[in-house]
Amino acid sequence: MCASEDRRAVLERRAAEAVLTDESLRRDLPDPAAEVLLAWALTAVATLAAQAARRPAGAEEWLADRVGQLRRLLRQLAGLAGRPEPPTPGEWAAIVADLRALGLPAPALTAALARRWPALDPAGRLSILLSWSGPRAEDCL
Repeated sequence: MCASEDRRAVLERRAAEAVLTDESLRRDLPDPAAEVLLAWALTAVATLAAQAARRPAGAEEWLADRVGQLRRLLRQLAGLAGRPEPPTPGEWAAIVADLRALGLPAPALTAALARRWPALDPAGRLSILLSWSGPRAEDCL
């Protein structure tokens, strides 16, 4: 492992701890939904840590700021997943903007998903919302 990989691993571990120890992220979710949310969050943390490790200076501060933004976003997603009605186009546009601000891919809220939303459990909603494949957000609701 080279020095840059060591640095990335240390940054990633610290950021993951900040996410995993934040009980507010999963407090209102059933366990299966919390697992989906946290698995996605750890993937996002790895992406952010890799971006931070490439910074010549201020990586720790930069990453701490992004992890704070990510945690706020995770709380929003958890709240949306627990609702029986799908996110409004405005709510989803805000989520997409937050994801892009973090440099993360933005999943799409399609009309088909909006129709299926009430029948899905919170884990199913999160699984679909946090999928990084499929149509681009610009092409959807």
